[in-house]
Amino acid sequence: MEVCGSFVVINPYLILRNTCLTLKNGKIVLLAPNVGDVEDDLTIITHGFASLHTHLGLYPIRHTLFYGKNLDSWVTDFVWPWERLLRQEPKLSYYSALLALNELIHSGVTAVADMHFNEELIANILEEVGVKGDLCTAIMEKGVFDNFEEAVEENLSLIQSLQNKPGIAVRLGPCTPRALTPAQVKYVIDLAIELRVGIHMHAGEVYADNEYITKFFGLSMGDFFKYIRLGAVDTILAHGIWLLDGLSTLIGRPVVITHSPRSNMLLNNDLINVGRIIAEGVEVALAVDVAPTYSILDELRTFLYVQRPKSLDYYDIYRMITVVPYRSMGFGTGSLIVNEPADLAIWKINNKLGYTIKSKLNILAPHLMSIILGALAEGSAKLQSLYASGKLIIKDEEPIIPQSEVSKANDKIAEAIRDLFGKSASP
Repeated sequence: MEVCGSFVVINPYLILRNTCLTLKNGKIVLLAPNVGDVEDDLTIITHGFASLHTHLGLYPIRHTLFYGKNLDSWVTDFVWPWERLLRQEPKLSYYSALLALNELIHSGVTAVADMHFNEELIANILEEVGVKGDLCTAIMEKGVFDNFEEAVEENLSLIQSLQNKPGIAVRLGPCTPRALTPAQVKYVIDLAIELRVGIHMHAGEVYADNEYITKFFGLSMGDFFKYIRLGAVDTILAHGIWLLDGLSTLIGRPVVITHSPRSNMLLNNDLINVGRIIAEGVEVALAVDVAPTYSILDELRTFLYVQRPKSLDYYDIYRMITVVPYRSMGFGTGSLIVNEPADLAIWKINNKLGYTIKSKLNILAPHLMSIILGALAEGSAKLQSLYASGKLIIKDEEPIIPQSEVSKANDKIAEAIRDLFGKSASP
């Protein structure tokens, strides 16, 4: 199979013109100049995008972020009641993930890191859709579990059942400092070291994280990170807004901070200085988390509008949705090179932008990365096809997911939301 594009983004620093990629057995096996003419309809081929911190099961309550609540109130009023229902009726997790993935793939997403419950079912729907997944259970002592031990056992069962499943990575998920003691977080990380898996956790999402570990345990965030041995294994660290002295302890360690500007703003948690963190030597990836839409392009648009600092270039931004998350999850380099998984998106540039590029290419060539990211964020480039491990999961703008299944999932979720919340939440 061969796919060709007017511009092929090999990696953030190399964009080839009029190039074809040959795909075989789920991998890229050849890159070669295109002998035909692809200039009439300009197309861009990018690597598939990723969301490195996602809660697929919370998709049905995403609109409740608009209700003006802070994180704790939102979790108490909406998240925990919904999650308790998911644990009682696991099939709802499957339907929630189906709806979330149906939207994610339309923004070019081919891999997600998901922290939630009923993750064996999530693995099934990921396989059906074709998206890669890095999965863990949200381990906590309160909320939806009776105790800490129950949560750990659920995560260990997940690892045991999915560890060798193609396209699936598994890790442990100590949820957040305020739902566990430092000793419990350390226990989970020690277990991860023993099992040779990574961890996925929230930290510094709100300033109250610092207040909590200082008040009850006499630790600063930096002390806490040192005690739990954060960074001893591959770590997805969600949010990291209020790390304070903890940031310096992450330098040089296999830790990626995930940044979700929309949920952070809607819950009034503040935003991180991405440029400064990257300059310090810590990687950052964009992630959907829970948001009004599950589109990584909407996350990208928000980031570009609200907080693109002068110290951060467009190459770094492209890395945040490709190279950084893919490497963190162990799914490849996030680049379109030979022997890499054939995770790629084909975007058609609209006529107005296409004409501008063709007529001024010599002038615009040095700025192609910024033009491409701008086109993706603004909708001037529309997704035509999406491949995951060489499998076509969107063809001619249409997903392979049967839309009858999507409609069924919508009906099931709408009914569950009405029964649980009445009119206080809507899918």
